[in-house]
Amino acid sequence: MKKICIIGGGIMGMTTALKLSLNKDVKVTLIEKENELGGMARSFRLKNGQTADCFYHYFCQSDKRLYKLIDELGLRGDLSFTKLKTGLLSQREGNLEIQPMDSCINLLTLKHIPLIDRLRFMLHVFYISRLSSDHVDDLVTAESHYLKWEGERAYKFFWKYLLDKKFHKYAAEISYAWLNNRIMRALTNKTFMGNTYYGRLNGGIHTLISKLEKRLIDHGVEIIKGNPVSVISFLEKSFTVTVNNFSATFDKVVTTIPLPYLRNIIPDIRVQSAEQYRINNIGCVCLCFVLNKPLTEYFWLNTDVNAWAIPGIVDFSNFKNTDSNLIYMPLYLPHDHGLWQKPDSELIAMGREYIAKISDCVITESYAHRYEYAQPIFTTKTFSKIKSVRSPVPGLYCADTTFSYPNDRCLDESIKIAERILRELEGEI
Repeated sequence: MKKICIIGGGIMGMTTALKLSLNKDVKVTLIEKENELGGMARSFRLKNGQTADCFYHYFCQSDKRLYKLIDELGLRGDLSFTKLKTGLLSQREGNLEIQPMDSCINLLTLKHIPLIDRLRFMLHVFYISRLSSDHVDDLVTAESHYLKWEGERAYKFFWKYLLDKKFHKYAAEISYAWLNNRIMRALTNKTFMGNTYYGRLNGGIHTLISKLEKRLIDHGVEIIKGNPVSVISFLEKSFTVTVNNFSATFDKVVTTIPLPYLRNIIPDIRVQSAEQYRINNIGCVCLCFVLNKPLTEYFWLNTDVNAWAIPGIVDFSNFKNTDSNLIYMPLYLPHDHGLWQKPDSELIAMGREYIAKISDCVITESYAHRYEYAQPIFTTKTFSKIKSVRSPVPGLYCADTTFSYPNDRCLDESIKIAERILRELEGEI
């Protein structure tokens, strides 16, 4: 019987473990450093006892692999879709104003940007919507391409602040392929009339993760939680995985933790020097606030306010299957950024100031959740760095959400990467 260790208990590691557990000739061990499974899809408890996502998760119409998993787990009855609104919060002459961004009529009536630039933006988005999902140009930056198609005014109005606040010093390097595919995914949720529908499970992402964990246990997967892997060593045709003072031997190892961690736990020079494990990655501090009422009528509110550090606000109170007025403010930050160094209490205080400038609602609960390597930096020529999940060490397979490129990371993409891992493992187990 082959013994396979999977390191990383996010949705990618869990679905990889689930599929491997169907093979009676394989014994699967799943190791997760946190006290609960989920990775970026982990949850926390509100004061009323309800679970909430640490990092906001919603489902798009195109998430076919995710819906298949939901069906396999018997959760289709817990899934519902809500028509939600998108808006733009901007500051003009010292005043904050919100404009709707859902339909062509909304876009045509936007203030503070000439009609010709609105039209160029709309034509460009229409062109993107007609592209095949296989269309990828990995050699051009988003900045250069969008400036060419939409012009400087439209690029600054619609895109620059979003890229700057998400990628900071890396903004000008971001791939055109990544931004295009992100737009294409968002467009799958829109109807012809501009209505946008997003999905959510009753009870949030905790419903999916807890059911998936139970299924793994039922399939005989050994789950080790609450301790990080300290060392993975390779000797001839086997691996030794060490967790604290405990070590175990495996025939194959699959890592689904962020690639930057590998250089800390795998001393092998082949891993230390591999280009795919040196892709830059930034952190995320996700601020969560419970309010006494919805912040606005918008689920997704882009925030083009120069003095604010956040690219947007996500308001889950607009979902029809939630009882809490919960909003999220994501702070994407390089690790050398000043805000990453600040304590959570200061970042929460900053978020409270933003809320006070938008609404008179009362904040009843505040939280901050961190993820050290949350967003890979998808620059041009990323494809050349992620050709295979096979590592330079035979029997060691390594992937994280970098392998979602040119798409952005999401649950559906993590399941897709798990399928890729399984294909490359096939024939060796």
